[in-house]
Amino acid sequence: MNKRSLFFFFLIVFFLGGMLQGQTVQKCRVVSKESGNEMPYATVLFEDGSHAVADDNGLFSFSCSDKGDSTTLSVSFVGYNDLDTCLTCSRNIHTLIMNPTAIQQKEFLVVGKKILSSDKSRSQRVIKLDSKALETLPAKDMQTLLNAIPGVTVDNTLGIYETKTTVML
Repeated sequence: MNKRSLFFFFLIVFFLGGMLQGQTVQKCRVVSKESGNEMPYATVLFEDGSHAVADDNGLFSFSCSDKGDSTTLSVSFVGYNDLDTCLTCSRNIHTLIMNPTAIQQKEFLVVGKKILSSDKSRSQRVIKLDSKALETLPAKDMQTLLNAIPGVTVDNTLGIYETKTTVML
């Protein structure tokens, strides 16, 4: 190796080492305040517009320019209040605790439509559920309640599907 090549080699190693040393990877974990369980696939939005998604274990990571720098981010998850926080970069894993939220409505309508086999005309059935009616039902949650209605199928991932019943909330 000649002196010029050796000089460029050390110059590149020197600058790359300095750049890599200035980058810190910050790890974070998203958990539920209610259960303490990790929250997989929570969505994270950073102040610069970039985003991340937590993995199966509720973990995500991002790069900081240096230890001690702070980053503002917002974490969201269905059924939980958004969490807006400012994190200081460190070697520790930050735990972000999310609070559950309740969506409350005074009433909702479930409308069922069925094609009659004799004349193929449409009939309609309307079920009105107010807060008093909901209190008397044995269902512990909305999914159980809606699945108990003939012709209605509710799936956590797909929503209401493959049904002849119209559900209006």
